[in-house]
Formats: sequence, structure tokens, C-alpha cells
Amino acid sequence: MAKPFNPATEMDLFAYNGVHLPELPAVEEESLGELNVVADFLCSTLVRRVAIRERGGLSYVQTAAWREPIKEYQIRALRILKSYMPRRFVDLVASDLADDIKKIHGDTAFNVIVPVPCGNSGRDDCFSVRLAVALGAKLNAASVHALSAKRSRGSSHPSHNRKWPHPTLNCQISGKVLLIDDVATSGTHISRSLQVLRGAGIDAFGLVWIGTK
Repeated sequence: MAKPFNPATEMDLFAYNGVHLPELPAVEEESLGELNVVADFLCSTLVRRVAIRERGGLSYVQTAAWREPIKEYQIRALRILKSYMPRRFVDLVASDLADDIKKIHGDTAFNVIVPVPCGNSGRDDCFSVRLAVALGAKLNAASVHALSAKRSRGSSHPSHNRKWPHPTLNCQISGKVLLIDDVATSGTHISRSLQVLRGAGIDAFGLVWIGTK
């Protein structure tokens, strides 16, 4: 049985569910400057596209899309940034998403932010988790690692995503929940995560930073 979550008493929310956010490796100032350039390139060249997407009968919202002529370079940039996850990059994305959420739902619509479980990164503190923490701070909401999935490594190609198992609910949460993911290629990860949350009676809304179209 999933253990209940009480935001009033559980202060270290990620440690509460067995997930600790370790300090990221130190990056030399020159390299950090280069990473900031990569982040600026990616964030400034994405196509602004707020749209409703559907997968498996469940809908979620995306806020941006790849720019097709340079998609290959954008994907390379994102892979580099997700390897190092510089704070400025995480904050840039979280700020953009927070602005979108406030425009659509208002300032206080969500009281819990849940990241889609890490997929092919092979780590607990993947970008979706870091993004949920930063977004929670901007929306004054708790960031809860409420879902877990079997770790895997390798490609995130849609053919592999179809084999991604339904995640497991780690704790009971209540209130309005924002489920967040950074990229939805096929939509399998976020739709199956939504299915688990809603199947447990949780009022959850799915949001993705980058969609495919």
C-alpha cells in the first residue's frame, strides 16, 4: 500500500520517497559559460507552440516544439544540458513553464508537482525531477517524487517507449497535481503516468515542455 504524504510534516520531500538530489559535478567557469550559450541557443530556437496532445485516450499540454530545420542540433544541445543540468538552464525552463501555467490555470491552481519517472537516463535525479523541484519553488507547490518506474538505459526512441511499463505510485497525494515531463516523443511516459495517478483518484493535469509537432 502506498504510504500517505503529508506536506505539512514531510519537509525533505524527495528524501521522504528515497530520492536524494545529489550535488551536481562542479563545472569550470569557462565550461559553464559554454553551457549557458547552449541553453540560450536551445531555449531561443524552439517553436513556441501551446497545444493539446493525446495518447492512449488521455490528453496533456505541450508548450514548445522542435524547429524542424535545426531539430538535430536542438536535440544534441538538450542531451548536453541534461548531462550537466546547469542551474541557469533548469531555472530558464522552469520560469517559462511557470508563466504558461499561470496564464492557463492562475497563480495557485496546483499544490503538488510530480515529475514523470526518469526513463533512459539511469539516474534518480534526471531533468524531469530537477525541473519539478524548480517549478514547485516558483509555483509555491510541493515537489513530490510520487511515481517510480523500472530504470532503463539506452534509446528513447518511440519503439522502445512502447515497452515502458506503467509506473508505480509511491505515496498517496491529494489536491490538484501537476504532472511534468521535459520531452514527449510518443507521449507514452506522460500518458501512462497520468493513467496511474487518475486511476488512484488523483486530480492530475499533464504538462510537457517540448512536444514533437
